[in-house]
Amino acid sequence: MKVITYIVLIALLVPSAIGQEQIAVRGSDAMVFLAQRWAQRLQQIFPAAGLSVNGGGPAAGATALASGRAQIAQMPRHLSAREREAVEARTGHPVLVFPVAIESVLVAVNAANPVSELSLRQLRDIYTGKITNWKEVGGRDEAIHLISLESAVGGSLFFKEVVLGDDEFETTMRGFTTPKQVMQAIATDSRAIGFGSITASTGLKLVKIRMGSGTAIEPSMENVRSARYPLSRYLYWAVARPFPENLRKISNWVLSTEGQLVVESIGYYPLNASDRGSATSEIAKAR
Repeated sequence: MKVITYIVLIALLVPSAIGQEQIAVRGSDAMVFLAQRWAQRLQQIFPAAGLSVNGGGPAAGATALASGRAQIAQMPRHLSAREREAVEARTGHPVLVFPVAIESVLVAVNAANPVSELSLRQLRDIYTGKITNWKEVGGRDEAIHLISLESAVGGSLFFKEVVLGDDEFETTMRGFTTPKQVMQAIATDSRAIGFGSITASTGLKLVKIRMGSGTAIEPSMENVRSARYPLSRYLYWAVARPFPENLRKISNWVLSTEGQLVVESIGYYPLNASDRGSATSEIAKAR
């Protein structure tokens, strides 16, 4: 009798674990927090299904998808041809890949700075210390003051990957705790340049970015949310088929207005209506 009582008590204490179908999510370490936030909200909306979230990197996510240890791989890129083939060899079905968010960092200088655009190469040289004076990129004869978030966290990791590659940040860079502090530092220092989750505000201006000799792209919301701005990219879910109904519901919710508000709440950018519509259409056709 006591054993039965204990079992009942355990069941009452952990109701979410009883009868819940766990969907394993693996992949990008940078996307783990996003998936965890989705999982918290989804537990309230779809209590019959839950997300089990782990990182490990994009390659690990693709491997888990191919081995059947995950149903979703979170990726900051498309699957490679080899990764697709590995998953499809196991399932016998094409992999469904669709965008779920936009990752981007914006670059800003003081409003009084005459420099309004930079190439990716110039940006790399500035943040690695090869370019140290604004006159080298069309500005005044003044030293460049580098600003970022402390410890290169959040969007800074993306910046390092896309802009710096294998190079390291110049050690004189000043770190701040929040994007708001970064913006305030730029607004009060005519020689400063910074990046992160920055928005247009008094005292600073957002810098256009160009790739090579191409046209410099303005960091408008439209350009960011279409990944046309060079310092932005899509974040994806790669989903192995067959496609159970619970996973279909979760995928559609992630693309819904509420799911995209979660995206925005942690510093990513929501998808535009066109991309959401295309993804939803692909999910509807998936079997």
